[in-house]
Amino acid sequence: MSGPFSFLTKQEREKATDGKCWFLVGDVLDLEEAETADQVLDVVMAHLEKVGMSSNAYARKTLTRLYFAVRRDTLIHYYNETSQKIDHVLDIFIRTNHGGTPLSFSDLLMSIAIANWKKDARQQIDDLVDKVRFGSDMEFSIDRDWILKAALALTDADIRFKVENFAGAQVARIESEWDEISACILETFRLIRSFGLNDASLRAKNAVIPIAYYLYHKGRDASAGKKGAFSSINKQAFHIQDRKLIRQWLHMSLLKGVFGGQGDALLTNLRKIIKANISADSFPLTKIIEDYRGHSKDLLFDDDFISRLLKTQKDDASCFSILALLMPDLDYTRALQKDHIHPAASFGPEKIAQYEFLKGKQDAMEFFQNRENWNSIVNLHLLDESRNKSKQDRPFADWFKEQEGLSLDGLLIPTDAPLDFASFRTFVEKRTLLLSNILKGMGKT
Repeated sequence: MSGPFSFLTKQEREKATDGKCWFLVGDVLDLEEAETADQVLDVVMAHLEKVGMSSNAYARKTLTRLYFAVRRDTLIHYYNETSQKIDHVLDIFIRTNHGGTPLSFSDLLMSIAIANWKKDARQQIDDLVDKVRFGSDMEFSIDRDWILKAALALTDADIRFKVENFAGAQVARIESEWDEISACILETFRLIRSFGLNDASLRAKNAVIPIAYYLYHKGRDASAGKKGAFSSINKQAFHIQDRKLIRQWLHMSLLKGVFGGQGDALLTNLRKIIKANISADSFPLTKIIEDYRGHSKDLLFDDDFISRLLKTQKDDASCFSILALLMPDLDYTRALQKDHIHPAASFGPEKIAQYEFLKGKQDAMEFFQNRENWNSIVNLHLLDESRNKSKQDRPFADWFKEQEGLSLDGLLIPTDAPLDFASFRTFVEKRTLLLSNILKGMGKT
C-alpha cells in the first residue's frame, strides 16, 4: 500500500478540501532517528498524534513505509545542496545516479526543452536524427545532443549546454523555426555527402554546424518568407563558388583537427566570423583563415605538417580529405575511388626480388619496399570507378596511353616526371614537390 504523490504549493496544501492529510515528503528527514522497527512505529505515531491522525490506519501504514524507504532501506540517494542553480543540481543528480539508468546532462536538458515545446519535441528530434543516420543520401551518425547544439547555433543562442539556454523564449524560437532548421540540417548533410565524405571520414560532426549556420542565414529573410541558401545549395547550377570554398574549409579543418577540443568556444567564434560576413559573395574561408592565423586552431599548412600529410597511408581515415583537397575539380557526386598510380601489386616482395634494375642495389631496394613511398599520398590519386576497374594492376604508363580525356595535370602528376616503374624514385621526388607546393598555397586562399 502506498499513498499518492502530488506537487502542491503551500497554499494548495492548506486549502486542500479532499479530506486527505498531506505530508511533505522532505519532512520525513526531520522525524526522530529510530534504530528498530518498533521505534519507527513510535516515531510515526508521535507525529500522527500531533496532527490528529493517530487512529487512521492508512496514514500509519503509509508514513511508516515512507520512513523505511527514506531513512532505513537506503533505496534513495539524497544530497543537501544550498545552491539554487539548476545546472549545478542536475550535475549532482547525474553523479549520484551513476548506478541507475544512465542519464546524460543533455537527457535532462531534453526534458526541460520538451516542457517548453508545444508539439512532441522528442519525436521531432528523433525523426531528424533517423533521417540523417539512415537516409541513403546521408548516413551520418549524429544524436540528440548534436541536434540540440545545432539548433542553438542556428538560432544565434548561447551554444553551451546550460538550462537557461533552453528556457521558454529560446525553445519557442527553435520550435517556430523547426521546419527550416531541420530542412537546413538535412540539406547540409546531403551537401557533405556530395563531397564524397562518409561517416568514417567526417570525423568531427561539429564541423557541420558552421556550414549549416552559413546556409541557414545566407540570403534568408524571414519577414519576406525567403529561405536561406540551404534550399538550393544542392542544385548543381547554383552556389558553385560556395560549394568549392565550403568543401575546402571542411577538409582543411578535418585534417588540422581543429574540433578536437574547446568545441563551444570554437563554434561560437566561427559563427561570429560567418555572421559578420554573411552578406559577402561567398563562404568566408579567407576571413576564417586570417582570424585563426597564429592560433592553436590555425588552418595553415607548414612544411612539417605537409610532410606528415604526404606520408598518410591509403587506409587512413584522413586520406580521402587530403586527395579531395588536392583534386578539387573532380565530380564528387560520382563514385570516386582511391587508387595507386603505380599498382600496389608491383611492390610485392616476390616481384621486387625479380626486378633486374634493383639487383645489387640495397638502397634502391629499400626505397621500393618502403610502404611510406608506394602506399602514401605521393602514389595515390582519385579515379572514378569505371576507370579504376580498367586500370587494375597494369603498369601506369601502359594504362595512361589508352585514356581519353585524362591528363597528367588532372592527375597531379608533373609533366616532367618519368612514368616507367624503374624510375619510381624520381617520380616520387617530383610529385612530392608538386603536391607540397599545392598544399602550401591552401592557407593563402
